[in-house]
Amino acid sequence: MSCRKPPLWLLALCLLGTFGCASSNNHRQPEEFKDHLIQCGVPIESWGPLDPEPLRATSAVAITLNGKDIGVYKYNQDAKVQRERLKQIKASGCVYFGRGGLKHQAFIHGSFVVVGAEKNLDKWKILKALDTFN
Repeated sequence: MSCRKPPLWLLALCLLGTFGCASSNNHRQPEEFKDHLIQCGVPIESWGPLDPEPLRATSAVAITLNGKDIGVYKYNQDAKVQRERLKQIKASGCVYFGRGGLKHQAFIHGSFVVVGAEKNLDKWKILKALDTFN
């Protein structure tokens, strides 16, 4: 049995699959994540716009579930600065708010960062919805 080299197009396709997944939801908006949560069976009490500036994101929404808010932040990976900021958040697993640098755990999938899910009763449902938000 001989080992053959795979065709070049197959290698390119594998690399595209490996690196393309990081931004597979870059075309989506935070409001769409709210709809995705509902489709995944997560009960939403309310939602509204959220200032993305404290985390230097492109856009954001606040979603209330079980009386607690989560923040959903979108980073546009087409912009180098946004892509680098997202890499920093992935590396540390957290974000910092305010002058005192209040630390919060961050959950990341593609271009989206969710903050506040760790204290929510539906944490695992939220994270499952995040992982399937493409």
